[in-house]
Amino acid sequence: MLSTLDTPYVDLLLIHWPGQTGSKPINSTDPACTGPASSPKACRQSTWKAMETIFADGKGAARAIGVSNFEVNHLQDIEELDGLLPSVNQCEFHPFWHPDALLAYCAARGITFNGYSPIGAPDVSVTHGWDLRVHPDIVAIAKRVNKSPAQVRDVEGSVPCTASTCHPQPPQLTCIRVRI
Repeated sequence: MLSTLDTPYVDLLLIHWPGQTGSKPINSTDPACTGPASSPKACRQSTWKAMETIFADGKGAARAIGVSNFEVNHLQDIEELDGLLPSVNQCEFHPFWHPDALLAYCAARGITFNGYSPIGAPDVSVTHGWDLRVHPDIVAIAKRVNKSPAQVRDVEGSVPCTASTCHPQPPQLTCIRVRI
């Protein structure tokens, strides 16, 4: 994997999703994921054990390991293993998607919660009426503080947020924190 990326290590190695999506077959040779006794929980746990091995092998291939899109029950599956806990759980986070129980669970165990899509996920938000770029409350707050709607995010406490862009040189934005 590292040779394909042309790097000696990765800063953070993540399990992207806690399980299979729909009926899409899993591309794995791990019997816990594809064998007759496979289950989503067994696959999660087996994958996590493999990640722990990569992290602890002394070669430094991954400087940290974590998960993405895991809910409390998925994290509990990892915690049952009595090994390492993820250093990060990266999940959608914005004013209309604010998983308080998950935030508390991660905080209590020292797992950094990293939010993505601070203005909503384009594949979900608009279909639910969550287009934060035009939501009247967000637009009003943005106007009041002379910022763009994309710079307004709902954060109680300190949740790092990762924004993505398709622009080769994204504009430098400063987000403001508000409580809605």
